[in-house]
Amino acid sequence: MIHVMISFSGKPEVFFAQMGGSVSLPNEGHTEKENVYVRWYFCVNQEEQILIWKHPKQDSPRNGTQRVSLSKDSSLIINPVQDTDFFDRGFFRCERQDYKDMTKKEYILHRVNLPPAPTLLAGDDLSLSCQTQPGVIAPSIKWISPRGEPYGMQNSLRVKNISFQHSGVWTCEAQSDPPKLKATTAVTVIDLSPPPPDSVYTSLSSGSPPWLPCSLSSVIPWSDVQNKGLRTGSWSFTPLNLTHRPKQQLLLQLQPSIAWKKTNNTGTQNKPSLEERELKQHDLSAKILKVSPDVRGTYTCSLDFSPGRTLSRTLQLEVLEVLSSPSAGPRGVMAWTGDTVNLTCTLGHSLPSGDLQVTWIRPKSSMFSLGDPPHSPHLSIRSVTMQDSGQWKCELKKNITTLTSITVTLEIKKRVAIWVFVAIGSALVFILLLTITVFFIRRHKQVNIAVILSLMTCAPICSARGPDKSLMKS
Repeated sequence: MIHVMISFSGKPEVFFAQMGGSVSLPNEGHTEKENVYVRWYFCVNQEEQILIWKHPKQDSPRNGTQRVSLSKDSSLIINPVQDTDFFDRGFFRCERQDYKDMTKKEYILHRVNLPPAPTLLAGDDLSLSCQTQPGVIAPSIKWISPRGEPYGMQNSLRVKNISFQHSGVWTCEAQSDPPKLKATTAVTVIDLSPPPPDSVYTSLSSGSPPWLPCSLSSVIPWSDVQNKGLRTGSWSFTPLNLTHRPKQQLLLQLQPSIAWKKTNNTGTQNKPSLEERELKQHDLSAKILKVSPDVRGTYTCSLDFSPGRTLSRTLQLEVLEVLSSPSAGPRGVMAWTGDTVNLTCTLGHSLPSGDLQVTWIRPKSSMFSLGDPPHSPHLSIRSVTMQDSGQWKCELKKNITTLTSITVTLEIKKRVAIWVFVAIGSALVFILLLTITVFFIRRHKQVNIAVILSLMTCAPICSARGPDKSLMKS
């Protein structure tokens, strides 16, 4: 037990401070134009230990300890507050001296304690208590949330059904200016971060598959999460325009490492495949392996805790595509000059009116008139020409932000007139008939030559025997 003799020159001003925190003791009566010499002391048993001082002609104050500093108005800042700073050990004195006289002001510090709250799960109740020394009259206090919002005005605070918004540093402070009491404590809430305000957008021509964002609202060690009763987690999927219940795509593996692993039913018809991955820190995001119209739908990221507690976030994945008439092939949309080509930019459902807008970008060589954006999702290009060949781009926008885009290639071929086909066909028929005629003429000539040669060979014999009637007939 330490006995301290206290002797004040006047009525001391009472402040409350938190061990390890900071406190500011004001330099009362300070004005910018004053030319005064300021000294701060800590007094114990009639002894004064000078802490810091500032002469009017000095650019910076001089101090005897690194824990203290002066503000612009020469108020004393103590950081961090130690056990030896409180009233049971001594008190602080400020001396202000000018050319005429000197004034003194004493301050005493009392302890305030704000016990830390345990790690909480979203949906729990938060209880905090700002405790001062017994027998010491504390000022009226107010509570301030991590978002700077005012809460209750009693020493004890209770907040029901907390969420990620309540995670952070809570402050209890006196309702005075400057506050004569201030204490803080950090509150950790296990919760999932809010989903993105809009859907996740991608397209069939996107260079890389999209990530589905999901994460813990703050960086919390997985050991703390598991200590709160974490049993498992999952990613589930409900296809667009189907009434099927969500089915799991990934399950959370807790041992030997935290990772997403595929379930047995992944890869079945009309269900996308999500990528397996090990998780780092608080990131729970999943990645689509391949973009197709089948991956449109609702995705849910969830963590299951005992007993029967679930944290979940839901988001929508939209896939932009272009439907065409004639239908697109591997090389794009092929058509003949003079044809009508229809292009429709779609998400698989009607675009919300007034919310999402479409902008078409034509090839530089095309003379087709698009008009000023926004454009209709449906584009009809009548009597296409060779100049319309190239890449047509559809951009999906919200206000001035481009959410995603897709390109489609038009390959326009020149149409040949029908008389050209008739002329080509007639020429082929003529050539065929001419070939057949020449063939038979040459065949006939070969037979006649054979007969003449036979007659010339057997002439001596035939004159002896007499004429061969069959040969003569030939």
